[in-house]
Amino acid sequence: MVAFLTAIKVKPDVLILGSLSPWFKEDGASLKKSDLKWWRENYSDKLPVFNKIASKIKSKTFILVGQREFPELILRAQEAHRLIRHSSLKIIPGVNHDISKRKYIEVVKSVINKL
Repeated sequence: MVAFLTAIKVKPDVLILGSLSPWFKEDGASLKKSDLKWWRENYSDKLPVFNKIASKIKSKTFILVGQREFPELILRAQEAHRLIRHSSLKIIPGVNHDISKRKYIEVVKSVINKL
């Protein structure tokens, strides 16, 4: 998430983003009513707006997400791919939210080898 948040200031040539967080201002709409009050009191004013950041990223971006991750993470990756002009999205088959899995590591290596 740090690479994503700093990309518009640092302006790297290439970004590799894995399992983008669902903790942005606009994510409050998807919370259960029981969690919404707590979220508003503790987080909503402090969170960045995902769409504003993603649409300003100009770097070539590789977005990685496991096929078996939480649905919110997959949706976030798809949204990032839609908003980041020079991006590619790789949904890694059979992988959950664990970058230490062999399949995830193989995809990261293949992205690095393309650079």
